[in-house]
Amino acid sequence: MRILTLDIETSPIKGFVWGLWQQNLMLDRIIDPTRMLSWSAKWYDDDEVLWASEFHHGRESMVLEIYDLVNQADVVVGYNSKKFDMKHLNREFIELGLTPPTTYKDVDLLLTVKKNFAFPSNKLDYVAGVLLGRHKLSHAGFQLWKDCLEGKKAAWDQMIDYNIEDVLITEELYDKLKGWISNHPNWGLYVEDQENPVCRNCGGNHVVSKGGEYTDTNVFRYQRYKCMDCGANLRGRQSIKGGRKLSKQVLI
Repeated sequence: MRILTLDIETSPIKGFVWGLWQQNLMLDRIIDPTRMLSWSAKWYDDDEVLWASEFHHGRESMVLEIYDLVNQADVVVGYNSKKFDMKHLNREFIELGLTPPTTYKDVDLLLTVKKNFAFPSNKLDYVAGVLLGRHKLSHAGFQLWKDCLEGKKAAWDQMIDYNIEDVLITEELYDKLKGWISNHPNWGLYVEDQENPVCRNCGGNHVVSKGGEYTDTNVFRYQRYKCMDCGANLRGRQSIKGGRKLSKQVLI
C-alpha cells in the first residue's frame, strides 16, 4: 500500500471591500482568486520530504509534480484534507486541463479526531501538542503570506519549512491515530499471505482473538480480533456458524 501524506498552502483572496465589518466580497470585486502557493508530501516510511512552490519551481511544474504523486498513491493522508487540500488540488488540476487523478482513499485525520475525541480545539497545532508533544513551526502570521506574495525569498524559504513541518507532524499523528481510523483501507488486500489474519489498519500480524461479536441485526456472528500493534478493533469477514470459529479470515 502506497501511503502519501501531504499538505498545501494557499494564497488569500485579494479584492475590494467597502468596510471592515460584515463585508461580503462580490465576484466583480475580486482582484486575485485563491491559488496554491506550495505543497509538501512524504511517502510513508520514506525519509525524503518532497516539496514544490510557484516561487521556486513555477506554477505548472508545481502542479504537475503533485498530480503525479497523487496518481501513484493508494492512500492520501492529511489534516482537513477532504474539505481543503484535495479540493484545492482538484481545482488546480482541472484549471491546468488535467483529468481526475487515479482513485485513492482519502484518510482525513481531522475527521478521525472529531469523531472520536472531545479536545478543546481540533486544530492540528493543539492536537499534535497534546498527543505528540510537538507544534507547528512558528511564524509571523499573515505577514508571511504577504511577504511571499511580494516575492521575498526569505519568506518563501520559511513557507517551505512551515509546509514541510506540517507534513512531518501529520505523518506522526497518523501513526498515533492509526487504530482509531474507522475508514482506513484494508491492509489485508495488499499482503500475499491470506492464511493468517493481519490488521486492516496497520498491516501488523500481532492480532489476537477477542471472542464472538453480533451484528446490529443479531443475525450473523463474527470473530472479534484486537491488533496489539496499533490497537485497532477488528472482525473476521466470514460469519461463525453454530459457534464454530473460522480460522482463515481477512480482517475488516
